[in-house]
Amino acid sequence: MTSPSASAPSTLTAFRQIDAHPLTRNQKSLIGLAVVGNVAEFFDMFLVGFVVALLAGAWSLTGPEMGAILACSGLGTVLGSVTWGRLSDSLGRRESLACCIVMFTGFTAASALLPDGAWLLFALMRVGVGFGVGGLNIVSIPYVQEFVPSRQRGFLSGLASSFIPAGLMLGSISQGIVGDDWRLLLGLGAAPIALLAWVARVPQSPVTLMARGREDEARASVAWALQIPVEQVGPLSASSGSGSDASVHAGTHADACAGTTANAGAESDPTSPPKRPSAERDERAQRRGIGGVLRCHLRPLVVIAAGSFCFMMGSFAIQSWGQTLLREAYGLGVRDVALAFGCVAICDMLGRLGCARLADAIGRKLTLLIFGLLGAAGCAWVALFHDTAWSFFAGILVIMTFGDGAFGILNAFGAEQFPTSVRSTALGLGYGLGATAKIVGPALVGALVGGSAISQGVSMEGVGIAFTLFGAFLAAGALMYQLARETRGKSLESL
Repeated sequence: MTSPSASAPSTLTAFRQIDAHPLTRNQKSLIGLAVVGNVAEFFDMFLVGFVVALLAGAWSLTGPEMGAILACSGLGTVLGSVTWGRLSDSLGRRESLACCIVMFTGFTAASALLPDGAWLLFALMRVGVGFGVGGLNIVSIPYVQEFVPSRQRGFLSGLASSFIPAGLMLGSISQGIVGDDWRLLLGLGAAPIALLAWVARVPQSPVTLMARGREDEARASVAWALQIPVEQVGPLSASSGSGSDASVHAGTHADACAGTTANAGAESDPTSPPKRPSAERDERAQRRGIGGVLRCHLRPLVVIAAGSFCFMMGSFAIQSWGQTLLREAYGLGVRDVALAFGCVAICDMLGRLGCARLADAIGRKLTLLIFGLLGAAGCAWVALFHDTAWSFFAGILVIMTFGDGAFGILNAFGAEQFPTSVRSTALGLGYGLGATAKIVGPALVGALVGGSAISQGVSMEGVGIAFTLFGAFLAAGALMYQLARETRGKSLESL
């Protein structure tokens, strides 16, 4: 028989209960979904680097043609980040996550069926793949953040990004096993469609449900996360007395335009008549969407967009071109390249994990400063000492461990700069603008490398110039994030 106290609601708010409660199996399951989903999607995204290395000789691709293929993946990521960020705030996190999985696996499967030599069609397919991949990280990070304790939010939400390099490692292992069969390699990228069964087992975010006025479902979502009876879930907010109050709280807290919520604004002037619910909804709608982000949150948006652009310029070109340069410019065999990038993936993953953990210990800003400057030092090494494959490889290890390792907290920190009502929209827009580096970086390397076939026209001077620029971008990104608001230890309700 259950005691009365066992079924009594908590005096804490639902989200304070999450802060005070140890992690449950269900919360770990959601984190695991975000981790595996990102690994699977970026396994597919990284496959193109291995595939292009194989197609360079088979299709006699020129440097600019390969640069175009790799840049199209970046173009898709830009479009996907912006689109899915907005849809995640309107459709919901879970639905958007499922759509991203369907999109990237579908275009990957279609790519494996292309006729030989159809590099332009292949490039267009990569836009579709990038569109799906660009949304997953943007959707999964806020999804996890809205279910986990504030004191561990940086590390736990950072895990979604920290294991992304495992996708690169899986790509290395797959290439080592499959060898030169690029069609089979791409076919493996469609396997993550099975993740849809996992997505179906997790609930919608309670914050999304609150914003829609579905308070009972939001409480059930919190109960699922904490694995407690729904009767023990506290009020959804400190002022929650009805579904509409919860909705207003979810949609308007931390409003940078008005400085107060809609209800608080009405209460500040006792002589003014109360606002109609429809008027409140109209005001909230104006503060949402991309237009609302530009009007109300321009400063953090600029910081996130510029900072992420700089970090991506310093790392994504290596993820895209590194395998091809080691194979075609330095003469390494397929299995040697796979082994080398397996090591890169391990170092990158360790760097991201360390970054996510360090951010909760010393703060997000200082962590990004340290990692960005160390990544820039790795770029300087490559720019000066790239005469042999192993000196080039040593520099790449440093760049990916620290420069790319910064992504262990970078997107999670970006999401924390915005209130709940526009979190995914703003993060998607900022990341999407920053992800234009995924177009510029690979295209830049392709232009500097040139040649009718890479091995016939590599300019080592061009490689030096490229990595000098990448180092400067990493240093600039580290400094740019010093303009952001430190969020270590703060609850999502206060952001």
